[in-house]
Amino acid sequence: MDKFVFGVNDKKEIWWCNNEESNDDNNNVWTRVSDEEAEYFSDIIVHKGQIYALDLNSAIWWISLSELKIFQYGPSTPMDYYEFDDCKDKRLVEFCGELCIIHHFCKTFRVRRVDVERTTGFKVYKMNMELVEWVEVKSLGDNAFVMATDSCFSVVSSDYYGCLENAIYFTEEKDVNNVNVFKLGDGSVTNLVESSENCFHMFYPPFV
Repeated sequence: MDKFVFGVNDKKEIWWCNNEESNDDNNNVWTRVSDEEAEYFSDIIVHKGQIYALDLNSAIWWISLSELKIFQYGPSTPMDYYEFDDCKDKRLVEFCGELCIIHHFCKTFRVRRVDVERTTGFKVYKMNMELVEWVEVKSLGDNAFVMATDSCFSVVSSDYYGCLENAIYFTEEKDVNNVNVFKLGDGSVTNLVESSENCFHMFYPPFV
């Protein structure tokens, strides 16, 4: 796997290259990964030695390194968001050894005659292997998720002074200098105020 490089570009396309191969100009040759049913993706992750990608319809695809083809991995996550305006982003994260999907919801508010998009909530799903369906994760326990610009990962909150458990840390697209926290327990969204006494300074400057 070390010789392969995969990435999702700003057009939501997955491309790969082989580090051990190059063209006549000594540059890597990049090839797009796609399928008739899935051309655009929101995230990609290495999980237990395998590569998985999340398409825009909330379906996970497994990328075969031997064939360099993609195959759908189970059904799509639920998309009936009657209490939310818009699912802005979908991300993959490894949590307690399991592959999970995070749905990021936003709503547009009118502030001083300007439309401002703000986060209204998140939903986390994991696969129930017995039922072969995605189920909502109601609690992260003593863990927290960090949704960075180009990655998403989990941390044990007790390892970081000031880090809230059962929470998701994130920034708004047009306000990346301020970190916010979503609490799964009560569904609230608050701003994380920088403090010199807070050892949880890994988020300052803004994570990328």
